Amino acid sequence: MNLLLVLGICACSPKNLDNWPGRSNAPTREIERPGVAQIKPPVWPEFAKLAQLALANREPVPANNHEPFQWNMRVRITPAVLPLYLGWYVEAVMPEDTWIIAEHQARQDNTPGPYYFAHKTRTGWEFGSATPEGYLVVPPDSTCARCHAEAPADSVFGLKLAPHAQLQIDQRPDGG
Repeated sequence: MNLLLVLGICACSPKNLDNWPGRSNAPTREIERPGVAQIKPPVWPEFAKLAQLALANREPVPANNHEPFQWNMRVRITPAVLPLYLGWYVEAVMPEDTWIIAEHQARQDNTPGPYYFAHKTRTGWEFGSATPEGYLVVPPDSTCARCHAEAPADSVFGLKLAPHAQLQIDQRPDGG
């Protein structure tokens, strides 16, 4: 019985890396191999446009759907559609070539986080994300579109719906 207890305690103790001769303790991503080009993710071409976009909210709000409880966000948008976005309502439609960017920052210390972007083209919305340095993480694809299809209007959630708009959530089709 004592032998089982000792084996159980030893099995639960933390294990150190087995340092064989010549092994580096540096993380793999920091090791550069001579003669091998380091692959960088693609740069998000529109990263430079951020400064030209209008800020929809100066104070960050919780980003409850992009990695919940980790980020706050500010929204940047094409300046010409800022009034439409601020008065967002059910059945509203954004014009073609609208950019909406959720600029995230950590809730604990405000360090910059990812950018989630949406661009309305003539064929519909393109969604993706980029690092704070402007590298693409998720190139435009349909993954984000599935969630945004549940938005109150035109795949856009908005910061809030205009007061006159009534969005019926969890209501049965028969009104019950």
